[in-house]
Amino acid sequence: MVSADGPKLKGIDVGSVVKIKGTIGVYRGIRQIAMKIIHIIPDTAAEVVEWRARTAFMRDVISTPWVVTGEEETKCLIDAEREKWGDEEKKKRRIKKGGTEEERAARKKRERRQKGEVMKLAEQEKEAEQWAFQERDEERKTRERASIQAQTNSLKAQTATKKKTKDAEFKRRMGQVDLI
Repeated sequence: MVSADGPKLKGIDVGSVVKIKGTIGVYRGIRQIAMKIIHIIPDTAAEVVEWRARTAFMRDVISTPWVVTGEEETKCLIDAEREKWGDEEKKKRRIKKGGTEEERAARKKRERRQKGEVMKLAEQEKEAEQWAFQERDEERKTRERASIQAQTNSLKAQTATKKKTKDAEFKRRMGQVDLI
């Protein structure tokens, strides 16, 4: 006999015959056996013994009609109702958490797609900001060039005015000077 939850299930391979005690359940839509105990059947003789034990169980327990009293029926109905409410609560919690695995996978895919779109928008915004910065920089440079040109023109005008003034002064002085 080997414990079902033990990590060392030695002697079991494909084609091995085993006897399992456990409960049958459904997990994510797939029927499963929650093993409690597993017996490895070593040979054909032991297998025949298990067949006979199963046959006796079927004959003595399963094939006899079950009689359910009113009290047992009420208890079973209450248990079934509790189980039903428990299942509904589980569904509500699962939906609250994000639905089934397929729904969560679809949502993640949608989120990744949206994130990709957001990233593209962010890149486009960054490019637009860079373009706007370049435009502002060009405008600033143009204004600086215009300002420098205006200052240069002003200095040229001042220089020309000073030169005219000096020439006029020179001519005036020359007119006052007697040439010998």
